[in-house]
Amino acid sequence: MEFLLACSLSIFMTFVFRHIGIKFGFLDKPAGKLKPHETAIPYTGGTAILLSLIPWLIHEPGYMVVVVSLWAIGFIDDVKGLNPSLRLMIELLAGFLFSLYYLNNSFFESLFLAFLFAAVVNAFNMIDGMDGVCSGVVVVSALVLVIVFQLHPLLLAFAGTFFGFFVWNFPPAKIFLGDQGSYIAGAFMGMMLLNSYGTESFIPVLAVVWLPLLDLSAGFLRRIIAGKSPFEGDRDHFYDKLFSLTKENKKATTILSIMMAFLWSVLGLLPNAIMSVSLLCLLSVVLVFKLKLLKQQSI
Repeated sequence: MEFLLACSLSIFMTFVFRHIGIKFGFLDKPAGKLKPHETAIPYTGGTAILLSLIPWLIHEPGYMVVVVSLWAIGFIDDVKGLNPSLRLMIELLAGFLFSLYYLNNSFFESLFLAFLFAAVVNAFNMIDGMDGVCSGVVVVSALVLVIVFQLHPLLLAFAGTFFGFFVWNFPPAKIFLGDQGSYIAGAFMGMMLLNSYGTESFIPVLAVVWLPLLDLSAGFLRRIIAGKSPFEGDRDHFYDKLFSLTKENKKATTILSIMMAFLWSVLGLLPNAIMSVSLLCLLSVVLVFKLKLLKQQSI
């Protein structure tokens, strides 16, 4: 029921904020290879997602504060641009305070988890570079965590909200998440990872954020190897490589979502964490070399 309610609300709110974005000029304009869409598209999807999540987040104040905070820095980044160092500091602070005060972890545990949280936030931001990819990965991730691993029930509303947005974001996208939306996605999955720390659920949650984290790590290494700033954008992410194989955005997004659902379901059937981690390590090596994730071919 939570999934359907959240999905319905999100479809409506995304429709509303798409028109608000167009009317008030919150538009992402085409800009070369990094922004290859043909027309200006509103980036107000994150605000629609935030408002769709509010009915469920009000019962989880810790989650609410972090999600709203990350939405705010994402919105500022979308509209005016935000210094990357300041953005990272806010992400680290949000993760640290959530771990220390809401989850009652120790000071040093919270320091470690803050960096893990920031990594997840930026990883989901990085995969928001092609229509439907980030929202599709989020929907599949959340549903697998609920259905296969029977984790936090709030994930159902989260999945429903992003699925409602996915309806509008499936290629060709009519609206974008914006940094505001990808930060919400990363913040929520990051909090799920922190919440599972020290429990049997940690490996399953780590598994569903594994691909974005792998892409983030490969991207940093790829740019450093090429003698460029690790924060500089390019078109050599895993979804770009998949697109180059399929030659079609819809196919790439659909194949990726199906592959992720299958993989994470298989991980749920493995008898222990060692086998799960071993499989993820093997897949990481295969993807890095098969898709040439460390080789920079474009901007």
